[in-house]
Amino acid sequence: VVLTIPGRRKGIMSINILIADDEEMIAAEVAKYIKLHTDRFDKIYEAENGQEAIDLLLKYQPEFMILDVQMPLKQGWM
Repeated sequence: VVLTIPGRRKGIMSINILIADDEEMIAAEVAKYIKLHTDRFDKIYEAENGQEAIDLLLKYQPEFMILDVQMPLKQGWM
C-alpha cells in the first residue's frame, strides 16, 4: 500500500516513510496519525510482513521506517 500525502509544501525535501506491521489496523492507524499531524512525508509505504518490508525498502529507499519486531516471513530485528 502506498499513501500519497496531499498538500505537500513546495521546496521541501522529499521524505518517505515505511511502516511494517502484520497487524493491518495498527499500520493503518499509524499512517493515519502521521498524515493528520505532519506534512513532512511525501509517501507512506505499508508492508504486511518482513519480506514485503525488505522489498519496499530496496525499491523505494525510504528515509524513515517504523517496524514491528515480530512479523511473518522475516522479523523486524533480524
